[in-house]
Formats: sequence, C-alpha cells, structure tokens
Amino acid sequence: MMKGRTSAILLVAALCMGPAWAQAQDLENLLSSSANSKTARNSSVMADVLKSLLKTPTAEQNHLLRLLEESKWTEALIQWKPAFANSALSRQDDFRAYKSLLMFKNAMTVTGLEELFLIKEPKKIHMQILHQWREAAGPTHPAWQVAKLEWRSAWTEIFGVSTEVRVKSSDQSLPHDQQGLQQLAKLAPIDSRERALLNWNIALLHGEKDQTKEAAVIISSLMKAKNNPIPEDLLNLTAGRLLYQNGYFEAAQKYYDKIPKGSDFFPQSQEEKAWAFLKRGQPNDAVAVTQTLVNKTFSGQVGPEVWFVRALGQLKVCDFAASLETLKAFTAEFKVRAMGLEKISKQGNSPEVAEALLKMKAGGLTLSEMAQISKSLPRAMVHDERLRQMIKAISTLNGEAKSAVQASATSNVSGLQGEFETIKNNADQRAARMQAQAVNRVQMLAAQDLKETKTILNKLHIVEAEVIQRVESTTKLSQAAAHEIRNGKTGSQAQDVLKFPAGNEIWMDELTNYKVDIKKGCQARRTQ
Repeated sequence: MMKGRTSAILLVAALCMGPAWAQAQDLENLLSSSANSKTARNSSVMADVLKSLLKTPTAEQNHLLRLLEESKWTEALIQWKPAFANSALSRQDDFRAYKSLLMFKNAMTVTGLEELFLIKEPKKIHMQILHQWREAAGPTHPAWQVAKLEWRSAWTEIFGVSTEVRVKSSDQSLPHDQQGLQQLAKLAPIDSRERALLNWNIALLHGEKDQTKEAAVIISSLMKAKNNPIPEDLLNLTAGRLLYQNGYFEAAQKYYDKIPKGSDFFPQSQEEKAWAFLKRGQPNDAVAVTQTLVNKTFSGQVGPEVWFVRALGQLKVCDFAASLETLKAFTAEFKVRAMGLEKISKQGNSPEVAEALLKMKAGGLTLSEMAQISKSLPRAMVHDERLRQMIKAISTLNGEAKSAVQASATSNVSGLQGEFETIKNNADQRAARMQAQAVNRVQMLAAQDLKETKTILNKLHIVEAEVIQRVESTTKLSQAAAHEIRNGKTGSQAQDVLKFPAGNEIWMDELTNYKVDIKKGCQARRTQ
C-alpha cells in the first residue's frame, strides 16, 4: 500500500514538475559543450514544436516526429510529403517555414531561404521555428549572398542587421553608388565584417574622385578595425597610393616597403615605388627597383607599366642602349601575351580560363599559380572581389544540386523525386548562368589588361623616338655611355646589398637590393 502511494506521489510530482524538469534538462544541455548534446537538443525542440502544431498526429506524422527526434534530416524531409499529403496544414506559414528549414538542413540552403522569404508575415511564424532558423543560417552563411530575396523590415528583426547588410550589399539590383554604400554602412554594426567591407568600397570610390583625405581617414580606421577582412598588404598598398596621389612620394614608399616579398601585392608595390623614385628625381633608383620586376621570375605577374617606368628612367639618365634593350624586352614579354589577352577578351571561355576558375573554386589562386597556367590571363582576376563572389555562388549552387541528387536517390515517395529534380535543375541552371557571368568578368578584365598594354606600347614608341633623336644628335655621347663604369646606390642597407649581376635565376634575398647609379651621359653632356 505504501509502495503504491509513493509511486502515485512521484507520478503526481513528475506531472507537476514537467515544464520545470524539461527546462532543467535544457539548461544542462546548454551548459554542455558537446556537439552531440546540442544536436540532440535541437532535434528534440524541432520535434516538440511540430508536435505542438499538430492536434492529433496521424501515423505518418508520428513517424516524421520520430525521425526529427533522431536528427535524420533527409529522411524527415522525404517523410514530409506523405505526412501532410492532401492536408491544408502544409499551406500554413508555420509549416511552410518548417519545411524550408528542413531543406536548409539538407544543404539545399538557397532553396530553403527563398521558400522561407515567400512568407508574407514572418513575425507570425512560431518563435521556436524562427529560433532554429537563426541558429542554422548565421549572418556569414554563403547562401545569403546567392539566394534571391525580397528583404523587408520584419526579416531584420528576425535575422539581424548584419544579415540585412550582407544581403543588400550582394544584391546587384540595388544602387551601389557612394551614397547607397554609406547608407548600408550606417546600418551595419560597429566593428563588423560587413561594415569594414562597405567602408573599403566607399574609400575606393573616394580615391577615384580624388577625395584622398576622405579615403585616407577610412583606410586608417580599417587598419585598426578588429574584424577587417581586407588584407593588410592591400591596405598598405592603398595607403601608399593615396600618399603618392597627394605628392608625398617618400612617405608613400614607406608603405610600399611594408609589403613583404612573398605577397601577391609585392610586384605592384615595387612598380609604384619605382614611379615614386622617378617623381623624386631619382631615376637611377627607379631603374634599380625595376631590375627585380623584369626578371623572368615575375613573367606574367607584372603589368606593362614596369617596362615604361624602367625605359623612362634609363632615358632620364641617358643610358640609351639600356633603354632600347628594355623596349626589346617589352616586345618579347608582351607580344604573345597581348595576343592571348585579345583572344580571351573576345572568346572568353578557354581551357586556361576554365582551369584558373576551377583553381579559384578549389580554394584560391595566386599570381604565380596564375602565371603557371597562362601568362595571358588578366592579372586582376586573382584579387577581383566580384569574380570571387561569383565563384563562391557557383560552389554553393553546385552543392545544392548535389544535395538534391542525394535526397532524390534516398527517396521512394511518389512525386517527391520530381520535386528534388526541380531543385537540382534550378541550381544547375543558376550555376551555369553564374559561370557565364564569371567568364564575362574575366573577358572584361582581359580587355582592360589589353587596353593598358596598348597604351603603354604607344608611350614606349615616344620613348623610342626620343632615344633615337638623342643618339643621332650626340653620337659622341652615345659612345661614351657604352664604356663608362656605373657605380652607385639605391638606398639599400650595406648588409643587404648584393653586388653580383642578375642572371636568369633569381634569389628571394636578391630582390630590391640592386645597385644602379649611372653617372655618365647627361653629366658628360654638361661637361663638354
């Protein structure tokens, strides 16, 4: 009798403490750092939410609940159709949001988000479903930048400002002018990745408009930002450019010197450093810096302007023979390269372009890797942000199509395979369109490189004409220039200086440590 009474008391106590006991269990799970514990909690919550929405679950719906409790997301998505066949419940917003979440959890993330955003009154969705959505689709999830979404203020309350900014900054239909970017930047949280990216683009727009002070303020703040995704080397290069643009050539060189030799931005920094030397009236040092860049090691990695600044520096010190050699070297480097760029700019898709894009998709592409594929690929494609976003979108869509195929292979439910096939086909078509856009982007970058090459070629023709004119008028000076010993310095520290000539092979320690100071031609002219 006592035993029965005790059992009854315990049963009553358990019933009374049901909610509190469940909360205690949830708290215990929260305190646990185990991933399995978190998955089990989420599975239980999802099952409980769906169960609360169902008044009297059918056998098929009960089977669905069991699958949710066991975190069998693919089986649960497949079971959804038989569980709600011919049921009006499937058209209600809570159930639509729930099914789209299952799609998201099955790696059909783009489709899941787009289905969710079709709901007109998102605030009326069950709070636990929205909580599960927030956990699954954080602000940095790549699907946000691929899915086509109509953002409304209600979604900001659900997913947060960071997600809103990420979606809107990826939407090419929105204005991305300076004013539009500034409005988005004001929305983004302070010290957020999204705000840093927007400010970076605003700084670039300031620079294009010669608003260098405004750009410098932003670049300075980005250098100190906690969550800044812009590479430090690119920030230093941009800072150097802003100083150069304002005539602070020596200060600009200090920022160029911060970029290490192993960086993809090193060749560009040295080219601009050479221009700074030329502007400071030190053409001999400009020639010394470019000695590194015209080495075969950097073939395909540097632009045509390197040869122009080198030839101009040699002309200024009246080293006419060397200037003509630079013109010949330019032809050797860019004749075939320009033909390749022209082909890419017209045809776009080529084995080389396809290989480079595949390399980007696999994890990234460096300048040296690009040059190994082909020296005719446009240099800007390595760091082009729009191209990178396209590649990420292609990867996301390819993953979506693969997940749909896997789900379809698992399903034996009548009519459901067709639904998965539609998702796969849609993802494949969008990935193909994005691939075409990526190729078009490479075409555009190739056209820019080709235009730059032709512009520099025209400038080199002027240099060539000047050299010929001077040689013809000063034959005696030309002969003296061919025999004069050249000594000098570039500003390198004594312990760094290497006094052997550069051949076909180059050592990394050799870079930027050449000594060139030509004291002949022009000075000889003044002494006669």
